[in-house]
Amino acid sequence: MQHAYQYCPKCSSGLVLKSFEGKQKSACSKCDYVHWDNPLPVVAVVVPHVSGGLVLIKRGMPPRVGYWALPAGFIDHGEHPEFAAVRECKEESGLDIKLARLLSIHAPEGRNQILMIYLAEPVSALPSPGSDALEAQVFAFDQLPAEIAFPLHKTAIENYIKREKRNRRRRKQPQG
Repeated sequence: MQHAYQYCPKCSSGLVLKSFEGKQKSACSKCDYVHWDNPLPVVAVVVPHVSGGLVLIKRGMPPRVGYWALPAGFIDHGEHPEFAAVRECKEESGLDIKLARLLSIHAPEGRNQILMIYLAEPVSALPSPGSDALEAQVFAFDQLPAEIAFPLHKTAIENYIKREKRNRRRRKQPQG
């Protein structure tokens, strides 16, 4: 295990590896500081458009600059995940949204994060890129970009489209 830091942020002493609950953690050699390296909470939002498409943003910040993604970002300290989802969507797409429900929770492979994906109620306004985005657009289901920035965003988009197509077929069936 590689140290996240070399020195204690509380007393400046050197950090060493210590065993806690069967796991190695960076800990101070002098005081009680332990770097637990807990996962960072992240939110993403599937934003349907009344035209039948989905809102995506082209990332302007690392990682994956220039790739299309769901509006997403980190939860601020003390912020509720739902508020973070609404805030991130506004910051990246310019859209004011209302959340419909939580779709899924994931631990992305290779990242020390917990990702919560929400579904927004359909919007009628057109998106405009915010400070973190190069572009923001509505894409028809059959015209989505080939490469989506993150695998879990792609999975959320695919699952939403499958569910939406299934619901449309059900609505078209005669009631009997």
